[in-house]
Amino acid sequence: MNVGTLEIDEIDEPGELVRGGPRTSGGGGGNGGDGGDGNEGRGGSGPFDPRNDEDLVTDGGNAKYRILTFFLLVVVLMTFGGLMAAYVVIHANNVQEWQPFALPFQVWISTALIAAGSILYYLFERNASAGRLIEARKWLMASMAVSALFVASQLAVWAVLMQAGFYVRGNPYAGFFYILTAVHAVHVIAGIIALWSVFVRFRRLVVEDVFNEQRLAIAKTVGWYMHFLAILWFVLVFFLGFWK
Repeated sequence: MNVGTLEIDEIDEPGELVRGGPRTSGGGGGNGGDGGDGNEGRGGSGPFDPRNDEDLVTDGGNAKYRILTFFLLVVVLMTFGGLMAAYVVIHANNVQEWQPFALPFQVWISTALIAAGSILYYLFERNASAGRLIEARKWLMASMAVSALFVASQLAVWAVLMQAGFYVRGNPYAGFFYILTAVHAVHVIAGIIALWSVFVRFRRLVVEDVFNEQRLAIAKTVGWYMHFLAILWFVLVFFLGFWK
């Protein structure tokens, strides 16, 4: 609807605002003026404002998310790399206190849950990239729920081990089991918070705008983190279950 020279975006759905590109009237006179619109390109009469360049805003934001996620993954990898190196060294020393135990069946439930969470998030990413946002949000909610169940299953594992008399003190293997799985669970909880942040950004059914490009970039980097945690869990299960 036009009111004078002001254009108002139309409401596509109740509560959903479909945002268009920047719209401003020319500074010359009337709607047919060639000059005066600094937002239409870098050759306009007004000074260039990089905030009006959608490609620059999108590319810069995407690069920022990728770099931050990359450094986060490096930190996580170094943390678990140090812990696993200590695990291998103490295991190789064959100390008398090293008393491994059979993994509770809850560990395999945890393994199935974290694998399912990674698959569900992949389905979310595919639907979100294709613009099927309603379906995408369903897969995202399922991924969050399964990830929360994974953390709950870890609590069940620790409860079973403590009930069986396996504690950190006096058994280095048990100590590494608790430490490795606890640190991993903390990172999964951080991932659940990140998933919720993605869900909040995908509440609006917007398909084509800079905001959508940014939230897709965030979803992709969060996916790197969640898939990395799933792979890391399989590595931990291998060491704790088969190299003890």
